Amino acid sequence: HLSWAEANPEGARFLLGNNELEITLARAGELPSENRRFYRTVQDWVRPRVVSGELRKLSSDLYYALWIGPSQELTRQWLAGRARTTPMDAVATLADAAWVNLGTSV
Repeated sequence: HLSWAEANPEGARFLLGNNELEITLARAGELPSENRRFYRTVQDWVRPRVVSGELRKLSSDLYYALWIGPSQELTRQWLAGRARTTPMDAVATLADAAWVNLGTSV
């Protein structure tokens, strides 16, 4: 996410904006196929790690908030010119924080 956002700031602005079409699709349960495919990929990655005890068992919305949320918020701040840290400069720190948030040692 961070690498894509830094390389595609206009696309990131669209993605992170609360545009009316996105809100309408989400409320209607009609997420675009790329989103469904992404969530399936994430679920396929998470499931065996929960079974092995590497990750805590959480609802999918909590995985998303704890894993992607910090990256999206940093990207929003960067796009608005309020963050000095670029998305790619934050990768290691945010990845470490995600493991702390999602791991079983919390």
